[in-house]
Amino acid sequence: METETTHASALRPGALWLLILLIAAGALAMRLPRLGERPMHTDEAVHGIKFGMLLESRDYRYDPHEYHGPSLNYLTLPVARLRGAHKLTEIREADLRLVTVIGGVLLILLLPLVGDGLGRWAMAFAALLTCLSPAMVYYSRYYVQEMLFVLFTFLMMAAGWRYLRTRRTGWAVVVGVAAGLMFATKETCVYSWLAMLAGVALARGRGGLRAARMPAGHAIAAAAVAFVVAEFFFTCCFTHWAGLLDSFRAYYLYLHRASGTGHEKPWFYFFKLLAWTKQGGFVWSEALVLGLAVCGAVAALRARGNDGLRPALPMFLMGYGAVQIAIISTVPYKTPWLALSFLFAMILLAGYGAEQFVRAMARWRLGWLAALLIAAGAAQLGRQAWRGAILFGADERNPYVYSHTAPDILNLARNIRGAAAHHPDGARMTIKVMSPEYWPLPWYLREFPNTGYWAAPPADPEAPVTITTPELAEKLSPTLKGRYTRDYCGLRPGFVLVAFIRQDLWDAMVRARGREAPQAGGR
Repeated sequence: METETTHASALRPGALWLLILLIAAGALAMRLPRLGERPMHTDEAVHGIKFGMLLESRDYRYDPHEYHGPSLNYLTLPVARLRGAHKLTEIREADLRLVTVIGGVLLILLLPLVGDGLGRWAMAFAALLTCLSPAMVYYSRYYVQEMLFVLFTFLMMAAGWRYLRTRRTGWAVVVGVAAGLMFATKETCVYSWLAMLAGVALARGRGGLRAARMPAGHAIAAAAVAFVVAEFFFTCCFTHWAGLLDSFRAYYLYLHRASGTGHEKPWFYFFKLLAWTKQGGFVWSEALVLGLAVCGAVAALRARGNDGLRPALPMFLMGYGAVQIAIISTVPYKTPWLALSFLFAMILLAGYGAEQFVRAMARWRLGWLAALLIAAGAAQLGRQAWRGAILFGADERNPYVYSHTAPDILNLARNIRGAAAHHPDGARMTIKVMSPEYWPLPWYLREFPNTGYWAAPPADPEAPVTITTPELAEKLSPTLKGRYTRDYCGLRPGFVLVAFIRQDLWDAMVRARGREAPQAGGR
């Protein structure tokens, strides 16, 4: 029979829920400010445009090339509907990112599901670390699948734990729902499932987990629910059955991406990222989480229940986290947000470690000192999180900023809109983009339907606005009729674009801004 790590505690259920709600409110306060100011990363822009197809046409087609699962797009629909938006041009960056903000906060609100496996104070510590972790905060504000994937992964773990505690069919169904959502979100779900099996094996072999198997009826129900939930998204609500095959074909394509394709990193990349990174004069470190997770692992290995068994859930987290780290460290393809796949498990284990550390120090009447040290470390995490997410959201000094779009693109988009305001066709003005790389321009030019994209100059490159690379600009310039102003834009580190904006439109825009400036100053 499985053991639990609950201890006599002064933290009553009502007080616990109040504390969790306060921490969740703090998480919102860390994640919501200036949510739309950071330029869109290429991946965010791709998903934003993909969502626009769903929003406007309702004839969504899952594409297994580069897009990951479709759940992110579908779960954005409620936000769009609450805003009354029916067109992509009515959606702003903050609207999209609100989806992942909600996902990050829900992680905290779901923690009570495992409260009897970690301990009440351990759960509170884990909630605090989730609230303040720089990586968790930064990628909660990123419109990519990762935060939702972490949420669904934890939901599957928590529902599985509740099922083992209660043996109720409803929790088996929730396990299936969570597994289906994982499959509909990212191909890396197979890594997580392997890691879960390893965690269960460790918890059964060396921990207090017993009778971990589901009866056949419950297992079949969970698998059927998972399949239906996943394919609901892939087949566009069961209307596009080719999505069923594509949902599995995506794994063949993912194997190619996992080999690197320009994102190769050494095996220790994630350890360095989280333990100690110094960039631009700043030190970034989540060593508090790593250290407390080690404390949690040691405490779990040393702990014994009344029946002589180790605590089941911390043992599971140890096995799960170790296998996840081993897998993603071995795979050459690495981006910083992939660290979340094991970081949240480490945060849970760190919460257990924090409680055990405080209890151990309390035996020497130094519990207050242990709590003070953890609070000081948490404050430092919060300071890093605010600096990274709010102050340096697109700054290369931030290690969580990865191949990010430069703020220059905001000026370029503003100038193009200013030029279009003085063109007879307005937003229907023709724009031609000629560059092998141009994302996230389609997001910033989404209000201009007459925009075309080419890898090289077409036969007729003439347009009121032409965007290209500096190399192509030298060849293109002699072929353009009339006069143009060149507007340079650093797209991202190492890549520059040049916009040829017709001179009469540029001059009209400059005059209009000159007239607006004194009025703004007068106010």
